[in-house]
Amino acid sequence: MIFLFLSLYVITEPPQYLDIHISKEIQENQSSGLNHFMIWVSWFGRTSVSGIIVVSFSIILFLLHYKRQAVLIICTLFSGAIGLFFKVIINRPRP
Repeated sequence: MIFLFLSLYVITEPPQYLDIHISKEIQENQSSGLNHFMIWVSWFGRTSVSGIIVVSFSIILFLLHYKRQAVLIICTLFSGAIGLFFKVIINRPRP
């Protein structure tokens, strides 16, 4: 319930000074090594890549007769879809 209220607040309020200030500070103080590392790490979080990983892992678990675990792993796709839905709805600028 609290998440719903916070989401509605973020949707209705424009970005505040603090949001913009923190975002600018992060953007001004960058490290090329850390940038390359974060690009590599975030590759796993892309929708297509994470979907393939989740489905593959779920199939492996199912073939190893871990059916409950396979279903639970597949359910993470639904939580990812819900998260993506809220990202589109809230549409808040990121740092």
